[in-house]
Amino acid sequence: MTRSPFRENLRQHGLGIALCLLAAALLFGVFAIDGSLGTDIDFADEGFLWYGMKALKVGFVPIRDFQAYDPGRYVWSALWSLIFGDSLLALRLACVIFSWIGLTLGLLAACRISRRWYFLLPLAITLSLWMFPRYKIFEQSISLIAIYVGVRHIERPTIRQHFISGLFIGFMAFMGRNHGLYLAVAFALIILLIVRGGVLAFLQRTGAWAGGIALGYLPQIAIAIFVPGYFAAYAEQLRIDVKFGTNLAMPVPWPWEVSEWLYGHARWDAVAEGWLFVVLLVFIAVALLRFLFAGRKISISEPAFAAGSCVALTYTHYAFSRPDAWHLTHSVPAMILGTAALAHTLGPRIRCFAPTFATLALLGLSLPPTIYYSGFYSLAMRPASSYIERELGGKAMRLSPKEAAILDTAQHITHALARPGEGVLFAPYFPGLYAATDTLSPIKPIYLIYPATPEQEAEELADMAAHNVAWVMIQDVKLDGREDLRFRHTNPLLFQHLEQNFDLVPIDTAPDDVTVFHRKY
Repeated sequence: MTRSPFRENLRQHGLGIALCLLAAALLFGVFAIDGSLGTDIDFADEGFLWYGMKALKVGFVPIRDFQAYDPGRYVWSALWSLIFGDSLLALRLACVIFSWIGLTLGLLAACRISRRWYFLLPLAITLSLWMFPRYKIFEQSISLIAIYVGVRHIERPTIRQHFISGLFIGFMAFMGRNHGLYLAVAFALIILLIVRGGVLAFLQRTGAWAGGIALGYLPQIAIAIFVPGYFAAYAEQLRIDVKFGTNLAMPVPWPWEVSEWLYGHARWDAVAEGWLFVVLLVFIAVALLRFLFAGRKISISEPAFAAGSCVALTYTHYAFSRPDAWHLTHSVPAMILGTAALAHTLGPRIRCFAPTFATLALLGLSLPPTIYYSGFYSLAMRPASSYIERELGGKAMRLSPKEAAILDTAQHITHALARPGEGVLFAPYFPGLYAATDTLSPIKPIYLIYPATPEQEAEELADMAAHNVAWVMIQDVKLDGREDLRFRHTNPLLFQHLEQNFDLVPIDTAPDDVTVFHRKY
């Protein structure tokens, strides 16, 4: 009896469908439990994405009109907001959908290592644990997608696949210029590792790859050409990134330097987090040695190892650019998949269980930091009475008392104290409060952590005057414990202007570290 095309297709793609459903169950299941939990709301970093998405929808251009990431992630979030709305909860759901794609393709790449359920299930759980914080899952998801694309590239290094790989790199650069750099380096290494044929074939393939990158990056190129002022703003942003970097530096939290004052879950988290930085470096060193002794042969026979190692190598920079838990999340998933693939390259006697053993070991090491920062931990450790329900973008969310106080203060200023036509400034890193109060920033910078030049501050003061800023909410604290990063030091002229031309206004709901200014008349 001839099998029906549907049943044959289902048989061939059954594992892929099962992995897709497994990824959905893990990610959307967690989101259903703690997606509305506001104890991990970050009006700074999460608000940076939320504000950008809402500003894009009203016609503002990222980078040109407000401090922003590259436009791609705002476009993704704004498109999903047409279905789910533009609340913070809807934004988180859009991010989870992207992570679902990343986790699914990462697991499909892992099938080249083993198709056994006792390997894929713990791997899926381990990778899903690292899909936090939700507003930054683009990073780890893109790295997992890159490994899958890299595997496909190694398996069939045709001109067409080179073009597809380039197309992927170009579009991911539209999501973030750092991704474009990381992926271009990673795939250049992959191309060199598996190079075959003569010079003409190499030029044809690399030409197709470069053409794909250009086509994938076409949305960014089009914006630079057709949106007035965008190219100049983008060039200025690149200059700032080169001068100051994209992150504030901090020491690596090595496990042997964990503070003796930490105890309980916090200590376990800090120790495990420190060891993961060590594991990252060890994996890169071992992978390089493996390539040195096995070379091109292992790259072709073990595509998951070659792709995973090349991607993990470049994304390790992300973890050490600002070595904290948040940036560690961007590098660990690729390392986990690469480590499992590395274990599979070992001798035939142990390769059947080595990837599973490596995955389980990394799962154990991953549990302390990922659980510590999860909503589950907050739900387990805090009584229900410690949450305060507030509405954010039309959706009810449960906030910590500190975040609720910040939100209440911002809403009181915006909706009760500010007169019609008066602008409100939230600084130095409260972009989420603009989104929460349905207002727009009166100045271009929405995340003022780097020292501003006198020219930049003059522009900010001019924008404040143009937008009739009458109320200012400041959190003048020592970022990273550094006195030089207080707002009064990073923006001295602006702060001096506030002291001379504004009065302090006591507000009962304001936290102790928040100051409210009202312009003198």
